[in-house]
Amino acid sequence: MTDDTGNLILDHMRRFDSRSAHMEDGMRDIKEGVTGVGEQLARVNRRLDRLDACVETIAKRLDLVEG
Repeated sequence: MTDDTGNLILDHMRRFDSRSAHMEDGMRDIKEGVTGVGEQLARVNRRLDRLDACVETIAKRLDLVEG
């Protein structure tokens, strides 16, 4: 293998490594974003559960439902 061929392969490997690192960073950002969305969804669900309990209590006090 000549020096030119070796340098060409090394250059391609470096570019590949750089692109791979860039993709890893992007995937990390996406993963963090998805985690944040999941946490927000969990908070919304807890609030809706509390609201549902309040509405149920009000309906019982107004004799709108049995129980």
